[in-house]
Amino acid sequence: MGRNINNLKPDGHGWRARLGVLTHDDSAISESELWTMAPDGVSLHTSRVFFADLATFADPPGPDNAAELLARLPLQAIIYAWTVGSYLLGTTGEEELVSRVEQHSNGIPVLMSAPAATAGFRTLEAERIALIHAPFRVAGAEVSVDDYGQLFKLPCRQSEIPSRLR
Repeated sequence: MGRNINNLKPDGHGWRARLGVLTHDDSAISESELWTMAPDGVSLHTSRVFFADLATFADPPGPDNAAELLARLPLQAIIYAWTVGSYLLGTTGEEELVSRVEQHSNGIPVLMSAPAATAGFRTLEAERIALIHAPFRVAGAEVSVDDYGQLFKLPCRQSEIPSRLR
């Protein structure tokens, strides 16, 4: 389990939560997005994972070593900012990745975006969600809104989106 934040002396940063972020070594997008969404009192601490290609981004030792660096900090969770991994690894592969990286996180839980979003949707008792995203390709195949719906295990069909928004 993560370290108790109540043991920290007030410093104006992270009084509500301190979160670690594992992200590509060549991108600052996740950090920027998370800082934009973070409420007052939440601090973010990033560790970089070498990115050569999608096929090897989750392979050891990259994420494992990056998690070890974050584990030296008093964090409540580590976010693995790699949603595309859900498509490439599938549910089982994603669970195996989290289990492996958590062996290097000093008891700090590691969260992947798709399962975290799914848990949030379920907590909110969402029956349908709307997703808007730019098209992108994973392993040569375009990722569709239908793929997102399956990823989050909620109804979300391209055909339900007004044509002017597709």
